[in-house]
Amino acid sequence: MVATLTADIERATWGGDTTALFAFCADRDLLPLATLLRQAEPDLFQDNPRVAHAPDRPSRWPDLLAEAIDRLATRTLQGIGRHVGLGGSHGYAEALADTARRLGVPVLRDPPGIVLEQSILARFGLGEEVAATVAVPAGAAALGELAAVVFRVAALRARTRARLGFAPFRLSGAEEPPAGAPELAAEEGKVEQVRSRFRGLRFGSWDELIDRLAGPGERLAFARMPPCNILVCGKSGAGKSTLVNAVFGRDLAATGVGRPVTELASWYEVPGFPVRLLDTRGLQPGDYAGSRAALEAAIRAARAEAAPDRQLHLAWLCIDNGSGRIEEADVALARMLAEHSVPVVCVLTKGWEDRGMEARASEALPAPLARTVVRVVAASKTFRGGATRPSEGLGRLVEESEALLPDGHRGAFAAAQSVAIEPKVRAARRVIDGATASAAAMAATPIPFADWLTLTPTMVGMVAGISRAVGVEMREDKAASLALSVVGALATTFTARAAASFAASLLKMIPGVGTLAGGAINAAVAGGLTKALGEAYLDYLIGHIRKYGQWPTLDEIAAFLKDRWMPFRR
Repeated sequence: MVATLTADIERATWGGDTTALFAFCADRDLLPLATLLRQAEPDLFQDNPRVAHAPDRPSRWPDLLAEAIDRLATRTLQGIGRHVGLGGSHGYAEALADTARRLGVPVLRDPPGIVLEQSILARFGLGEEVAATVAVPAGAAALGELAAVVFRVAALRARTRARLGFAPFRLSGAEEPPAGAPELAAEEGKVEQVRSRFRGLRFGSWDELIDRLAGPGERLAFARMPPCNILVCGKSGAGKSTLVNAVFGRDLAATGVGRPVTELASWYEVPGFPVRLLDTRGLQPGDYAGSRAALEAAIRAARAEAAPDRQLHLAWLCIDNGSGRIEEADVALARMLAEHSVPVVCVLTKGWEDRGMEARASEALPAPLARTVVRVVAASKTFRGGATRPSEGLGRLVEESEALLPDGHRGAFAAAQSVAIEPKVRAARRVIDGATASAAAMAATPIPFADWLTLTPTMVGMVAGISRAVGVEMREDKAASLALSVVGALATTFTARAAASFAASLLKMIPGVGTLAGGAINAAVAGGLTKALGEAYLDYLIGHIRKYGQWPTLDEIAAFLKDRWMPFRR
């Protein structure tokens, strides 16, 4: 009996078993934590008979408190863990390690939980015999509910040890410079060298940032996005501008910089925007032959370009669905495009009613004249009497267009279009796969862990590539600060100072890692972690747009990188 009780005390006061800890705690000490957890995970406690029977006696339901922490940890620690085999749930141990990293607790070895707890308390100048009811410090509270819970649990354990008569746990070497201080200073110097590449610089586009990253031997092709060039043509009044604005969220011909090719056709592009538009004034009634000749001259010039980035990749032939007919001028234009090997999507605009135009267009414009026919309503319209027809068909137009584009230019189209998120995710995952392969190739010959910073350009390039793939716009006044945030987060994350705690909780889950402290990084480790970080960042972006309806700002992205990727804050 005594041995069992002693083992329980050991688990409560030394180990990470929160259920055992809570069972030994006094109700008055548990109430602040219980209140916090009931606010964070109300569904677990609501209508629970044990809680209802003893609402002010949390020591009667210690398992519920422990489960609430696990639920909160799983909900909060999204991203990295589930991509490298940590499984679908997280618990107090992961929450403790995450909080320690984000608070900048300097731990050089793989520590037991009590070391991290004491370090967190010491971070705020609190002694070992801290009262469990002490207010959560602002620094911990700013990190969110999970960090506040971790702080309270650490305080509870310290208070419980004192109440049970255990000697205070003391951090060894707390008053001496930490072991390995010269190595840490050297690593900080390396980090500073990486940061110095971006400090004070301004970038007007993702391309400029990637160009700055690229150096001799750095594999950043995955981060580059060759532009996509689209011709939009058809009769005057067919709704071309409305269509472009609906698909890309902007009228490129009105907001872009024009480069005339003929009197009737000009290339339009917006700096940093990955789609270029060959816009025409429309086939003019009474002068179809002249209009078509001018357009053919522009197409011939584009097809003669040697560089793939200057080629014409796709054409949207716009026909007014309300006209009820396919004119010979439309057929002649489609035939001319087919002769120049330009894939054509026949877009039936203003498609508020089904007039049988899809069948007529398919018959008049069989492949290869038109690869597909899509009827769209580019903008919603309210008719007389109050009936409203919402926009439709744009998703299918995006899907069909993406399928017809050359592989290397689909990413640009996916990033530019503002209709569907799935193409953006596919493009972002291609960036992640490319970065993963690049990192693995660089580490094909194992590199010392201390030289992990050689992979930093790959990581930063991945962030830039993913950001552009989903459509996050670069702002010149924020680009440098974002680059510094990415570099600082990644560079600091992968120094030897983080090796023990970070590798213990994450990297060891990748097959073949073993222990990394003082070891080397092989291709499996470099590739696996790169993919994990890329997926975590993509998860954040997708979650943000689904919650708020827009992509995060560069400031928000920088905050995410600091909070989730940087284990030790400055």
